[in-house]
Amino acid sequence: MTPELKQRLVGAAVLLFLAGLLWMLLFDFEASEREVSPFVAIPPMPTIESLVIEPATPFYNDKAINSASNSSVEADGVSEQASSSELNKLLGDSPDPKPIANKTHYVDPASRPRLDKQGVPVAYVIQLGSFKQFDNANKLRDKLVNDYQFKAFVEPRVEMGEGPYKVLVGPVLTYADAKSLAVELKNNAEITSTMIKRFGDT
Repeated sequence: MTPELKQRLVGAAVLLFLAGLLWMLLFDFEASEREVSPFVAIPPMPTIESLVIEPATPFYNDKAINSASNSSVEADGVSEQASSSELNKLLGDSPDPKPIANKTHYVDPASRPRLDKQGVPVAYVIQLGSFKQFDNANKLRDKLVNDYQFKAFVEPRVEMGEGPYKVLVGPVLTYADAKSLAVELKNNAEITSTMIKRFGDT
């Protein structure tokens, strides 16, 4: 056997020995088996009964509506009946609001905000008077703002606008708030004539 062949055989044996060591170090099959999680019994899915939810519909009490229609609001010095028909006239073509979930008692239509067909909130203002002169209307507005802290404005807002000049308070988002505001104006600011109008129709 030549020396070169012996060196090649020894080199091959060394390489095989090193390959065996690396194989055992890199692939520890017993350790991987030990790391496997123990078997866990998963309970079956419980049976859940289906729940049928009925659509919510507000309950309207005709007696409550009739009693609410008996409250009076002064308009141009004349006592008028504040009825549901008056509210419907102010609302015009605004659709009815969506039902309130879980409401089984009386829901007053006058106390709910509304949206018009374009999705814009419907608002109300209180008209206190109509003046030929801008200065007279502006004096009343200043008195309401400075002395009684009401949110009052004049329409048209400038003296150069075409009259008559109307003094308005608001806006508020419900008809019930508008009625309360009209009563507050009469009691606190000594206003004798009020008219509830839809904001934007003035």
